[in-house]
Amino acid sequence: MVVDMSIDTEEDTVTYFSFSEVMEEIEKKAEKVRTMSMLEVLGRCEEDAEISAIKKKLLSNRLLKLLRNGTIEEKKESLKTVCKDCVFIWEARNIGIELGLKLHAENKVYVDFLGRFRDSKKLEWEELANTLGALGGGTPEEVLKDHIPSPRSQTFAATYSWVLATQNPAYTVVGLHIGCRILVEVCTMLMAFLKPDLEALDLTEEDLGFFGMYALVDSIDMHFDYAGFCRGAQRIFEESCRKDGFNYEGFSTTLQLLLHSKLDFYEG
Repeated sequence: MVVDMSIDTEEDTVTYFSFSEVMEEIEKKAEKVRTMSMLEVLGRCEEDAEISAIKKKLLSNRLLKLLRNGTIEEKKESLKTVCKDCVFIWEARNIGIELGLKLHAENKVYVDFLGRFRDSKKLEWEELANTLGALGGGTPEEVLKDHIPSPRSQTFAATYSWVLATQNPAYTVVGLHIGCRILVEVCTMLMAFLKPDLEALDLTEEDLGFFGMYALVDSIDMHFDYAGFCRGAQRIFEESCRKDGFNYEGFSTTLQLLLHSKLDFYEG
């Protein structure tokens, strides 16, 4: 069948566009599908002044200063309080993961990643329980029953859960990757500050395994599959970008909210 492509000039109106108008329209359409590699996004984050400023504050936060310069009693009490609050953050993160699994049920690749991410955190829970007990903070179950988490930790927990449950999977996995790298740096500094005081604190490095497991993330002794996490994040990023593209400004806003809430928690 031959399709008549002629224009009936008596009934139809032909609109002519200038070259610049055509190019502008092409750019708008291209912008909707244009994307960046995950490596490019991470590089841009390193150059992003606002993100870099938050990261700098995270690496010189009040908690780290106290653990470096505080008294033995202050250090031990601060560590205990952080661990108690982390029990609630851990619980909120699991809720966020469960919601994410339901809301993104059609995205099989992301569902698989979230499931593996949830399962990988079981060791973290064991280390948290061990460190909490060594600090005299009781068990996680007792903490959930008796402890009132700080408002700042609740804000961080809620933000973390919100990101996992509702955000574009590409935003989430890059945010988790950056958050993990910052946690590695914070925990490495924390363990270095505490090491000279272990005897006075009546603790061992094993007692502080909740923090030490992240300080070891780049070593052969690391306690979880960080390389597997990175490969999974890369796969999710590529899959999500093929489907929805990637808007750096939108991602940056989400990341800054997450990092600001983490900073508030450390400062509290």
